[in-house]
Amino acid sequence: MLPDNALVSRQFNGNQYFGLRNRVLYICEARPEETDPDAEIWRIQKYFYVGITNRVKGWRWAEGSNDFKFAANLRESYDYGTEP
Repeated sequence: MLPDNALVSRQFNGNQYFGLRNRVLYICEARPEETDPDAEIWRIQKYFYVGITNRVKGWRWAEGSNDFKFAANLRESYDYGTEP
């Protein structure tokens, strides 16, 4: 697993999934050559907000891992731990 700062210079395919109040709830990233949202090739972040505001309280990786091993279409089924 690479540290987050090692990935900054790479371009990834990304999907954003929105929830209520048009807030981003999930960011899914895959390597440039990968696009299948059903394949286990994504890393997924879930965002948490302060009350009903658009201010981000924090985010968590799916299952606590930033590895590219998750399916974007299953993003709601993964454990993201407790809210920050």
